[in-house]
Amino acid sequence: MVKDINWYFTDEDYNVFEYNRQTKNGREEKEDRKIVQDKLLELNKTLLPRLSKAGMDLHNHPNKKNITSMTVPCEYNKGHVSWLGVRYGKSEKHLSLLNYGLTYADKDDKLGFQKYACMQVDVCYSGVDVGIYHAVPNDALDRAYLHDNIDKKANDIIAELNKIRFNGYKWSIWNPIIEEEIVFDFDNKAPEEFINWYKQNDCVGTYSSMLVHFPRNDERISANNLENTCFKIFSELYSLYQLLSWQPNKIKGVTI
Repeated sequence: MVKDINWYFTDEDYNVFEYNRQTKNGREEKEDRKIVQDKLLELNKTLLPRLSKAGMDLHNHPNKKNITSMTVPCEYNKGHVSWLGVRYGKSEKHLSLLNYGLTYADKDDKLGFQKYACMQVDVCYSGVDVGIYHAVPNDALDRAYLHDNIDKKANDIIAELNKIRFNGYKWSIWNPIIEEEIVFDFDNKAPEEFINWYKQNDCVGTYSSMLVHFPRNDERISANNLENTCFKIFSELYSLYQLLSWQPNKIKGVTI
């Protein structure tokens, strides 16, 4: 890292996500992941109120124990802790509307907090990611919603994309089975092309996201700048995030 800069995350923090450590759960890994988790929670303490004050309807996981992603290798992370992050998504009240009529087991299996599009800050081996995490491979509600509504929302989506163009944003679709990534670079392609590109490439079985990656030595993620960087990106992408995900106020006959 560049010397004489106060970094929020250190090389030791990033190194816990090195590939050969991702499946381990020894004392050293537990302690190092806990340090990263605590730093994310500390960031969240000031970032979340700031987002709310700015009028962004974003919320942490309803269960405070799950504000960050999981710190131990398990079936939910495919046995690898390759990153840790905080998600900012739908409120518990709105989740309850979506889960209405489902059994408790159904909600745990299919409609958990992580199954919806969210804004996200995460730490991985190479640095920090900030932006929209739109869909996990299976049972992603907002993926289905967007495919059903993207044509009628196309003009609004393109208008939002034009607002953020030339700011380094890219949409990534990652297929874990064949280990292939397809990227739409908004700085080099017209936003109008995104609609068909998304319909042709986004599908069940893939991860779909619009995250900005900051390398370890990027001053924008220093201790002095990280919160402002997250706030700036969330502010720029919030209107787009709302267009790309189901919103409770779209339900007819329901007062929220």
